[in-house]
Amino acid sequence: MPYFNQQHRIYRVNLRNLARLSAIGCILAACPIAFLTLPWFPGTIVELLELLRAPVPSWATESFRTSRVHLQHLEIALALYALGLLALAGLVAISAKVLPLWGELLLWVVTATSALGVSAFWGPSISPNTDPTFAFILVRIPLMIAAVAGVATLTSLAGLVMRSPITSVD
Repeated sequence: MPYFNQQHRIYRVNLRNLARLSAIGCILAACPIAFLTLPWFPGTIVELLELLRAPVPSWATESFRTSRVHLQHLEIALALYALGLLALAGLVAISAKVLPLWGELLLWVVTATSALGVSAFWGPSISPNTDPTFAFILVRIPLMIAAVAGVATLTSLAGLVMRSPITSVD
């Protein structure tokens, strides 16, 4: 261990505390997204069930094709709801420090993926007439969350690599 005089101090960064702070920041950043999107969750489920139960005509009409496109849109929305809620639950678990390092790594990947998915899902629906605050919350904040989750993924990966013993094969 090198000797340092009193003028130089070494600060050791604890990767677990960094991940915990990142998770808390992502939870706080996700609050406005949840506030805007979660009230639509029950209606999305009901609408999906109605479209699934709708009778299928013997020949494909234009309204049937439109409803099938809308059904695909609803399926993507529900998948993003599921991923987002899983990511939020995972961020709470990371904040509470109850997961092993490999679990944190997996949840950071899920968080980054779902954040990018939310941004890509809402991006095409933003027009020049859209409220800029709404656009910022549903497109830009998820990109920021994805960036933080990407960095946290790398730090979790570094923690796994530093923790695992290096073995050589002769």
